[in-house]
Amino acid sequence: MRYYAYDLASGLILNGGYYQPDIDPATQGLLAIEADDTPHPDHRTKRVTNGELRDATPEEVASYDASQYDAAALAAVAGNPIIAAVALEIYARLIGHEPTTEEEQALFIALKNRYAARVAAAGSQG
Repeated sequence: MRYYAYDLASGLILNGGYYQPDIDPATQGLLAIEADDTPHPDHRTKRVTNGELRDATPEEVASYDASQYDAAALAAVAGNPIIAAVALEIYARLIGHEPTTEEEQALFIALKNRYAARVAAAGSQG
C-alpha cells in the first residue's frame, strides 16, 4: 500500500509513496493506493478529487507547468551571477520596466531551454 498527501483545494499530489506522510488536515488530504502494481501518480498529470485519483484537466497541467520553478535554469543562473545580472539588465531595457519575479523566472527558463536546444543540436551533428 502507498500513501500520498494532496492539496484539498487543488487536488495536487504533494508527496508520498511507501510511507504515510504527515499532513495538515486543514489543507491536505491523504490518498491510499492499495494496488502495489499501480504506478506512482504523476504530480503533473494526476489530481485527487473526493479522495479519488483522476486525470488532470489540460488547464490544471498548464497551470502546473507555469507554476514550476525551473530549478536547473535558476541554479545555472545562481552559479553565474554576472550572466544573471547582464541578462536581467538587457531584459529590463527590452520590456521597459524592472522584471517581476515571474518575468525573471520565465527569462531564466527561456535561456536554459535555448541552451539545451543548442546542446542537443550540436550533439545531433556530431
